[in-house]
Amino acid sequence: MNEEAKKKYIQFKMIEEQITDLSSKMEMLEKQQSELANTRKALNELPNTPNGREILIPLAAGIFAKAKLEKNDKVFVNVGSNVTVGKTPEQALIMVQEQMDQIAEYEKELTAGLMKLSGMADTVNEELMSIQEKEQ
Repeated sequence: MNEEAKKKYIQFKMIEEQITDLSSKMEMLEKQQSELANTRKALNELPNTPNGREILIPLAAGIFAKAKLEKNDKVFVNVGSNVTVGKTPEQALIMVQEQMDQIAEYEKELTAGLMKLSGMADTVNEELMSIQEKEQ
């Protein structure tokens, strides 16, 4: 393999690595979107859940405790540094929707980046194939 082919191969591998990285970020964002969609669903259902009803509350991933709902008109939102703020379900829904919108915008940017990198990878691969054909 000549020097030019080696450079193209290294370039191709670097692009491939960037594609893998962006793909992983996309998967993470899709998971966040799914979690936010579940949160939105729960917030939409909360006002219709009668006070005093027994519900399951999450303690950790896949671990729940039974509790009785005292007030269906207020939720507590973590705003950072272990500080929570009381919000109505409607206010919390607005926050969740804003987060979902931000993630959707970032997903668009990542998708555009993936398409650009994919095109670059195709071009570099074609150039590498051309170099190899000339060597034969």
